[in-house]
Amino acid sequence: MHVPAVNQPHKLAPGGIECKLLKPLMSGGWLLWEPSTNKMVQSESVIFPQFQPSTNSSRPISKGSLGHVVNTMSLGEVPTEHLFAAQNQAVDSLILVKDINIPEHLGRALLGPHREKWREACLAKLGQMATRDVWEAVEKKPGMKTIGHRWVFNIKQNVDGSIDLFKARLVARGDRQQPGVDCDKTYAPSASLMSLHLVLATAALKNWCVASFNVSGVYLYSPVEETVFIELPVDFLPELRGKALRLKKVLYGMRQAGRCWWKFLSGILSRMGFVAMEVNQLLYIFRNEEADIAIWVHVDDGVIISNSPDKISDFKTALCAKLNIKWSDEVQQIVGLKCAIGEGEVAIA
Repeated sequence: MHVPAVNQPHKLAPGGIECKLLKPLMSGGWLLWEPSTNKMVQSESVIFPQFQPSTNSSRPISKGSLGHVVNTMSLGEVPTEHLFAAQNQAVDSLILVKDINIPEHLGRALLGPHREKWREACLAKLGQMATRDVWEAVEKKPGMKTIGHRWVFNIKQNVDGSIDLFKARLVARGDRQQPGVDCDKTYAPSASLMSLHLVLATAALKNWCVASFNVSGVYLYSPVEETVFIELPVDFLPELRGKALRLKKVLYGMRQAGRCWWKFLSGILSRMGFVAMEVNQLLYIFRNEEADIAIWVHVDDGVIISNSPDKISDFKTALCAKLNIKWSDEVQQIVGLKCAIGEGEVAIA
């Protein structure tokens, strides 16, 4: 835990002290126990050295046995899934496109060699927003506080590296939001790679059925609680020039986006009988006399395992009735990682 200079007894005192984690705080930060003083303290300036992502990308990844995977989990030592935020950011950056230069802004996208693909992606995203009733156009009044936006482009690849989809997102300028004005609570749990290992290892050990899914436009399902106005994407909606957009659902980039989606998805799964694990709140469990089901979720990607194929089919039907989902009856790739599940073993690379 970091110790501010004003609280240090002298200039040569260490800038941090070792503490034991008790639990994360919903308001942000951590509740810690300081052994040297035998006191409980709260702090947001905490570093967990054992969970810092490695920068060595040249390390070969070999297919490991289930025993090795389980033995390296040390589940009792995992304080919370929130420790893996930095690691998950590194995972999200693994999908690279070498053959196509992804434009950095809208102007470059609409002037480049793949401009029609990018234009189609933008129009598809706006069409999706209209279908989801994401916003309503209102008169832009003097003094109205609006936040800006920008287009972010990416290419989704198949397992073999071929192009699956040109993607465009309208991202809100969350850096311009003011806490207490257009955003309030922002805490949301983060999935861990360790829990993904656990889920896949359990499926391999018990020979359970495995499936994966991807939810299209996750944040566009999530109601926003605060009053937020964004500037008009006038390049594609010229007929609304002079108006602002009042958001009904959150957009990517908003400070509260992750929390709103988490609450929305948790509500759906709770009504279906799933219970979130206390340590990892994005690992959901369902148990009854007929079947056991576990679901791991990372933003818009999910993995489901069960000892009952029929229950997985029932879950698929129920979830597809509420969300736009791309479903797969196997797990070949998840969050940029290639997966292979065999009898009694699992490999993730």
